[in-house]
Amino acid sequence: MATYHFTLKSGKTMRAAAHCDYIYRQGKYKDISHGDEEKDLVVTGHYLPNWADKKPRNFFAMADKCERKNGVSYKEFEFALPNELTIKQNLEIVEQFLDKYMKNKCYCYAIHDKKNSSIENKRNIHCHIMFSERVIDKTRRSPEQFFKRYNSKNPEKGGAKKDRTFTDYKTRSENLKEARKFFEEITNLTLKKYGFKERVSCETLKEQQKKEKDNIIKYFELDRKPETHINYIILRKNKNIKNNIVERRKLIKNRAIKLMQKYFMDLNKNHEKNNEKTQEKEIKNNQEIKINNTENTINNKPRKQKIFMKFNNKNNGKNNIRNR
Repeated sequence: MATYHFTLKSGKTMRAAAHCDYIYRQGKYKDISHGDEEKDLVVTGHYLPNWADKKPRNFFAMADKCERKNGVSYKEFEFALPNELTIKQNLEIVEQFLDKYMKNKCYCYAIHDKKNSSIENKRNIHCHIMFSERVIDKTRRSPEQFFKRYNSKNPEKGGAKKDRTFTDYKTRSENLKEARKFFEEITNLTLKKYGFKERVSCETLKEQQKKEKDNIIKYFELDRKPETHINYIILRKNKNIKNNIVERRKLIKNRAIKLMQKYFMDLNKNHEKNNEKTQEKEIKNNQEIKINNTENTINNKPRKQKIFMKFNNKNNGKNNIRNR
């Protein structure tokens, strides 16, 4: 089942090279498997300056060394890919994202396909994109100069310029929202392209719930707290967490079914009450109509009799005078 997971992380200096080793499964992470029999690294790629010699670790080791102390030596996008799609199909999503957000940036990426590490023992396929805010331009620079402060008047004397898309405090929040939305769109378009009905959403559970009022069971399934992302460190510390999450998901589904049943029962009760009320109203209206009819007949009869009596009395008086 396709799920939405999309984060942007920042890495301080002296951590970039080690993290690059981790996502590339090299160095001390060479034999890491997270319980899988096969290695999970399936695709890698990069765009780097010539001096890095096509090796991402060389670039990020220099970032650790030359970026200012306690500064940011790398940023990383991490996002889940649909396990319904093949590696080649998922690569289309990754390449579209790189074309949009990684133009001229120094980056490397790795796709991991973990066969049995997900909560319900399904494929957990995801992508790591490590990147520097430094932009590659036409100016040739040594590794040390590349990470120096940018000189706008004399670019050849300073370091590479930084792209502040995701660091400028005025615009970073909106830019990240746009990136999250863009990833949702390209993922759903790719799923649709290959004939899958599953869709993902970057919206909160409450926002999704508002749109699912017609789908009652989906509406109640979304009435819950969001799950926390479980990584391999958490799994190592708490081996029972998988079972706990699976049980929680079952409880949520059962709760949704019960709430749906209650909803329809309440709906039927309200319908019955409304029927009873309408029947009572009809009976009252009929009774009022009957009462009004009887009152009209009663009120009309005496008037006719009085007129008739007066007329008879006049005639009787005339007859008496004649007789005299």
